[in-house]
Amino acid sequence: LASDTDKLDRFWVIREPYLVPTWDGTNVTLDWGNWTGTCSSFDIYITNNLTAGFSATPNATTSSTSWQDTNAGDDDQRYYKVTCNATGVQIEGNVTKIKYELKKGAINRRTWITMPSMNPPITNQDALIKALQPNCDMVGWWNSTSQKMETYAKLTPTKFGGVPFDVKPARGYEVIVTVNTTWTVVGWVPPICPLELKKGAINRRTWIGMPFNTTIDNEDALIKNIQPNCDMVGWWNSTSQKMETYTKLTPTKFGGVPFDVKPARGYEVIVTANTTWPPR
Repeated sequence: LASDTDKLDRFWVIREPYLVPTWDGTNVTLDWGNWTGTCSSFDIYITNNLTAGFSATPNATTSSTSWQDTNAGDDDQRYYKVTCNATGVQIEGNVTKIKYELKKGAINRRTWITMPSMNPPITNQDALIKALQPNCDMVGWWNSTSQKMETYAKLTPTKFGGVPFDVKPARGYEVIVTVNTTWTVVGWVPPICPLELKKGAINRRTWIGMPFNTTIDNEDALIKNIQPNCDMVGWWNSTSQKMETYTKLTPTKFGGVPFDVKPARGYEVIVTANTTWPPR
């Protein structure tokens, strides 16, 4: 399985990936032994801010077709690219290591997240909740087509059940934990593609994940970038365990609770009409 960056849904297809990231709990290993090109030396670039991009100078150079980052724990989000030293050709797309802090409050216990295409692949609700064991009671998402919440829960320590759903990049998901939990994943970074924001007969919400290289950094920029069809944007603040929203008050005036917009978080968007939105 590999993440196909040319597909609009940024989902998994059956093929051998050229650049494979793995995480052993301490280190990230990059392996591109499946790459079919010819090159005697490779450059590895690292950044913790994909919007800012990579330095012009590589962080490491190797003649091998694998490389281990022993400092991978330094950043909550860490991004990599590998290129051929002689030609500058990039080996597949960018890959990432992301650390999620899943919060349990005194009353509520939820965190909204979005994920890359992960290795090992997590493509549905059963794989997601099992990857979060033993501390996860439930995972869910807002189905924007049916405009209904769909959840999948731990019934016993070894039995799980609920509504099946896909796990894909650019969607927002809710995770409910029994204790504060740190969860680290590695995977492929999806490209920026248009998002389908849905208006149902009653509800009008879509849960989204922002591109990992988004230039939108706060609630005001988010709601204004979706205009004219967006009435409200919001997110679940996992630290305070409260919903924070920002609303269109008039066609030119906006107000509400300020919040940051960052990769790996999930957000809610409420629209007045079905909208295809190309985020930036």
